[in-house]
Amino acid sequence: MTRIAPLLLLSPLLVRPVPAQGGADWEMIRLDLTVHVLPWEKRAVVEGRATLRFDGDSSPGPSLVVNARQPLMTFEDLRAPRDVDVELNARFPSRPEARLAHLRGEAPYGRGEQLELTFRYASEGTGRQFAVHEQVAFASWTEGWYPFPVPMPGERMAIKSAAPGRTTFHLPAGWRSVSNGRIVERSEDESEVVETWELDRPVARSFAAAPYRVSVHNVDGREIGVYRLGEGSGDVQAEMVAGALAAQEARFGPYPYSSYRIAEIPPVAGDFMASSEQGLILAKSICFAPADGNLALFGHEMAHGWWGNLVGSEGPASILLSESLAQYSAALAIEGLEGRAAMTEFMRFSRPGYIPQQCARGYFGMWRQGVDKPLIELTSGGVDHQLSDAKGHWLHHMLRRRVGDEVFFATMRGILADFKGSEFTLHDLRTRFAAAAPDAELETFFEQWLNRAGAPILDVDWEAVEGGTSVTITQAQAGEPYQLYLDVAVDGSAGTRVHRVDLRERELTVILACEGQPQGVRLDPEHELLIWHPDYGERPE
Repeated sequence: MTRIAPLLLLSPLLVRPVPAQGGADWEMIRLDLTVHVLPWEKRAVVEGRATLRFDGDSSPGPSLVVNARQPLMTFEDLRAPRDVDVELNARFPSRPEARLAHLRGEAPYGRGEQLELTFRYASEGTGRQFAVHEQVAFASWTEGWYPFPVPMPGERMAIKSAAPGRTTFHLPAGWRSVSNGRIVERSEDESEVVETWELDRPVARSFAAAPYRVSVHNVDGREIGVYRLGEGSGDVQAEMVAGALAAQEARFGPYPYSSYRIAEIPPVAGDFMASSEQGLILAKSICFAPADGNLALFGHEMAHGWWGNLVGSEGPASILLSESLAQYSAALAIEGLEGRAAMTEFMRFSRPGYIPQQCARGYFGMWRQGVDKPLIELTSGGVDHQLSDAKGHWLHHMLRRRVGDEVFFATMRGILADFKGSEFTLHDLRTRFAAAAPDAELETFFEQWLNRAGAPILDVDWEAVEGGTSVTITQAQAGEPYQLYLDVAVDGSAGTRVHRVDLRERELTVILACEGQPQGVRLDPEHELLIWHPDYGERPE
């Protein structure tokens, strides 16, 4: 992604596959890694053992790849059975960062055959989400920092690089590691720390290591750990994460990973603010500053466990199904822990310590700056990322309001169940909700919120009349009028009455009942719709 703001969230991605010289249909069924972290040399040396299984009809042998973005890793050695020829560090002109190991047998492999191999490789330099510094070492699976079978077209790197097994770290004295799975062994002497993490299910590997202070909480059988640098305590974040996970699980079902951890990364390392891995988060030191534990940020990154890791997204505006859904999931965590008003406040104005542009006020600011565009045109980086998290999550919130909580969350859980381990598209989302709520006029809803830029700008006039209050609502934005189910609050001397109005015309006048003498009219009093409000700054043109 392109850095366009002081805060940038990096999330799981689909890396373009490297062409393979044969070797399709190979699966890594076990992977054991031993990572030697050498901070004074600013590199890591990794030894590993992998078991591969062939699931196709016939193959000359597998091809393994390291490096997804930059040429960080180089194979030093690879040992296979005697009847296998090995070519190390092969390259493709179209993917200069990749280093491949081609393994070719004397005879073709058949379905179900397995191949065991050992390897050694080392790092050189740093990447956006891989680094070895004197203060810290870390790696995200998205960098392709360990070998795995080359993904074929249509295969997700997150799936292809996932395998059960162990990850063992050799670290300087006083350091701790954090990785996927659970820690099963630890030893320490004057010169070295050795820690081993075990995975009993396929997961794409990530890690961080540093002289951490560790806070571990066990909440309802799930281990929640926070790994802080310096004198920082992770107790606030651990308690917050436990509550946020419970709030999101109540909406989407069980979290895909059995544990959850947050590891602090110092400002000197990495081109990201926070990165969601499979069961853990890497987060810069500034992320720990907010007094609430940074519920918005960690709620967002946590949600990528469902939206990005459990299910991926593809096709036009797929960012609405990953980043926007993670952003709305953060709002749901706030709703679950602090109530509806706090969620609405976050969606309108962001939150201390979080990205100020990613809210309704931020969206209208981007509109005034001339960088708005239809949501259907969003890609993955730059201003589009900001728009996805400033306006895109409002799409899901208004869809929820349109169809009701029961239909909305049941449909989302159905998507998670049916697309687990694969990708879904915006078309899939629209089709599922159209079937679940046939009377909600969703074709019009999606058409106006996806295919056009901007948002409604409404003016209102009212006067007392016999029988109530005459209210005239005018749509002042350019283009065709929106179709809105709009709540209108009529304030009277004896109380307030809220009416729901079906607004479709450029101008609509209705007579609404009032409690006592009319004293004022407010549109969308609970701020359930993305419409311009004076609190969002000047009216956009």
